[in-house]
Amino acid sequence: MENDISKKYSGFFTLVNRLNSDKKISILIGEKFEEFMKMWIAESTLDRQFRVLIVVMICGGLRISEALLLTKKDFFTEDGHLFAESDVLKKRRKDGRMILIHPIAQQFVLDYINSKVGPLFDYTRDGIFKKLKRTFNIIGICNHSWRHSMISYYLFVAELSREKIAKIMHISVKIIDHYAHLDEKRTLKNVWPSNKEAS
Repeated sequence: MENDISKKYSGFFTLVNRLNSDKKISILIGEKFEEFMKMWIAESTLDRQFRVLIVVMICGGLRISEALLLTKKDFFTEDGHLFAESDVLKKRRKDGRMILIHPIAQQFVLDYINSKVGPLFDYTRDGIFKKLKRTFNIIGICNHSWRHSMISYYLFVAELSREKIAKIMHISVKIIDHYAHLDEKRTLKNVWPSNKEAS
């Protein structure tokens, strides 16, 4: 089954060079983000908890350990949108990272949250890490693939400016550039020419 999942989703990812490294990382192709999200939340061959966790990691740019710490009280709705606030940045700031759950996955995540009585996630960090490796046997897939794919969506589909993303996520533009694998030579213009920010 796990090999079938890899074949099914391999076309949604692209290999990009890591900054300051000769290694590559696979991230979701921005233009295929919404198609991936629709298929993923409907993927009945995998348990719902695992699928919800991946959605939260993608939407929030969270590490596995950070996503596992989220509780029901961290989620709230405002103006028809579902948000969560992670404590990931509270060691350095007074506020955490605001996570906007993608509209396509909003009801899926909300139904899951409402169905839980105890902790949202029962997995351990190592358990999720091993399950990810087994499920997505795709070259370049790693923990950071999900975190960095969040920026892929915001930049190349939602076409938000780097400054706007930084404000939403409560992180710096420098971190945005790191997630998008950009530097002085790798700019939006020559790496992602379809993005309107490049013009």
